[in-house]
Amino acid sequence: MKPSSISAGASRRCRRACETTATCRGDAWLAGIRRDGRLYLSAASETGVLAGLLAIIVEVYSGRAAEDVLHHPLVVLETTGLSQRLSPHRLVACREILVRLRELAS
Repeated sequence: MKPSSISAGASRRCRRACETTATCRGDAWLAGIRRDGRLYLSAASETGVLAGLLAIIVEVYSGRAAEDVLHHPLVVLETTGLSQRLSPHRLVACREILVRLRELAS
């Protein structure tokens, strides 16, 4: 499920079920389940920028093998130049979300 398609009720359920990643500007929720050797992700955030970052992460990694998640770093932020446009606080938040992603894949 992509963050942009999460309803208010689903967002509340995600918050209860997911581990929260506290960031300087808001909270982000990232949850994953494994099925048939693949990791399926759902995410939510109350802030637009974090929701967008989560949408990218979910789009890139959801449905992939957990091993692929661990061994293929997220390069889309660098290749698109997005990482250069994010504030230092947003970069920290993104790193925290990626740590959570690795925990889910481990």
